[in-house]
Amino acid sequence: MSRSTQSLMRNFFRSPGLALHASIRDGDLRKLRQLLHSSDSVDVNDQDYTWGTPLHVAVLCDSLAAVEELLGAGADALAVSINDNHPLSPIALAACTGHPAILRRLWQHVPPERHANGPKGKPFQTCLVQAAAYGHLSIAADLLGWWDGWTQDVKNESLLWAARRWQVYVVELLLSRASFEPRTLDDALRSATDFKFLLPEESSPRYDCVDYLDQGLLIAQLVEAGANPNTSSLNGPLVIRAACLMNLGGALKALLEKGADPNVTDGNGQSALHRLAFPVLIHQSHRAPRLNETGIRLLLQHNASSVQRDTRGDTPLHWAAFGSNLRIFRLYLSSGQTLDQRTAIGMRNDHGETLLHFAAAGGKIDVMEFLLSQGIINVDEKSSNGWTPLICALVPTREGSIPDRSKKLPEAIRAAQLLLSHGADPLVTTGEGWSPLHCLALHYDRGESDEAAQFAGDLILRGADVEARAPFLVEPHALSRILPHHLRAPWGSRVPEVFNGPSNWQKKVVPDMAPLHWAARHGALGVVKALLAHGADPSSGSPPGPTPARVAGESELLERHPELVEEIVELLVGAGGGF
Repeated sequence: MSRSTQSLMRNFFRSPGLALHASIRDGDLRKLRQLLHSSDSVDVNDQDYTWGTPLHVAVLCDSLAAVEELLGAGADALAVSINDNHPLSPIALAACTGHPAILRRLWQHVPPERHANGPKGKPFQTCLVQAAAYGHLSIAADLLGWWDGWTQDVKNESLLWAARRWQVYVVELLLSRASFEPRTLDDALRSATDFKFLLPEESSPRYDCVDYLDQGLLIAQLVEAGANPNTSSLNGPLVIRAACLMNLGGALKALLEKGADPNVTDGNGQSALHRLAFPVLIHQSHRAPRLNETGIRLLLQHNASSVQRDTRGDTPLHWAAFGSNLRIFRLYLSSGQTLDQRTAIGMRNDHGETLLHFAAAGGKIDVMEFLLSQGIINVDEKSSNGWTPLICALVPTREGSIPDRSKKLPEAIRAAQLLLSHGADPLVTTGEGWSPLHCLALHYDRGESDEAAQFAGDLILRGADVEARAPFLVEPHALSRILPHHLRAPWGSRVPEVFNGPSNWQKKVVPDMAPLHWAARHGALGVVKALLAHGADPSSGSPPGPTPARVAGESELLERHPELVEEIVELLVGAGGGF
């Protein structure tokens, strides 16, 4: 008897109607026989909601003797337990729990034609699928040898479940004993390239080093059997999926070694190298992202291109300038592509944006310093809509799809100061009318330091117009409880796309707003103070519209920050602005 199972059952079977269950749990065969042969009628198939029938309990306790007694008394080997989490018959449960002697006895007791291929539409409840999912290799081999009537559906389901659970040796067995269509092999490969599927009794799977080795072997087996390594899942091409979760590095390696295209792209034309230019998750449930240098090196070793363009003309090198660090950026830059380094550094995307635009937008000071030292990119190079690196440095941005990887205000200011020290024009205005002062006002700032106020003052002293009006973008349904939501503002050449179809981006255009309006709405307290100190008009101005104080009071971004709203409104009203 399994002591752990016995321990789990200790507090069950207290009612007289479950005396059969209790005697089996306790290993009391004498009591079991007495109950079965007593004059009092007992229901040999009575169900406990958690543990099932007495025969289920006998299987779980690995008691062949109890199984014999129950079968002799008419127990139903095909009665499915009423437990919603794992409804199985005793014979399927024996395959699931890995009790070969009991499984053989039950198999002999019930003709396979009655149960082996399972209830229609429920192949998971069959003994072959259970043995495959739980990795019981010898049992799976026995089942395939005992009977040749297995349907293709059950074989397919067995292969898929073995792949979902990284049961490499069960997959090897199934591939040697049965034939599978390419579609099924591709489905199995998709499952094998993901993390393990959780079984009903699991809250989180455990992974050891050998598991990741098994995953690599499993992928290799499936590709050798005919699966397409360039197939896609719902999350895109398998290579990209494996690259974007660090703990799937073994899967990425196996796919590449078995012929997967390292330059395969998603619907936006982006390759795995595009995606790895940003920090990625270590595991599907691990929320601390890191740069996946191992994945990058694997891809580069298999001739992935760092200058392949996506649908916007952005290359992995552009995004490495934005989202990585100098070491990773230089790894992309020196990856042995056909372009020489000078040409690569001077690359522009389809909208005229350079590597310096991207590095500035990402606030990557080390990459910016390297690029500026090369003397190849003009510090005031303009994109198709008039954005220079200085504007890119100041606008809020976010790295990839990780919500908390946003450029912080101090990073934006340091990047802007670096560009100004190299002669960047502080009076530049984009095609949308945005100035550096407007973009600085997009950053939430409680005024805990005077860094933003000082930098805003510096821009004004350099000639920035405190009354320059420009449209800004708002999200009508923004959730204030996640304040960084507004940091997802588009930047650079994406901004005209939003202005041309704001509803497609769930945004609204508010026209003719001065920097003071921008700062009031976004909670940029330091910028508000600097603007007022340098004579900005706190009234609605001309043309007439909402006052900056009203904009602050009605800002959905600041709903959960009433103290900050109150402070900004008091400053504005105190300076002569109405509400």
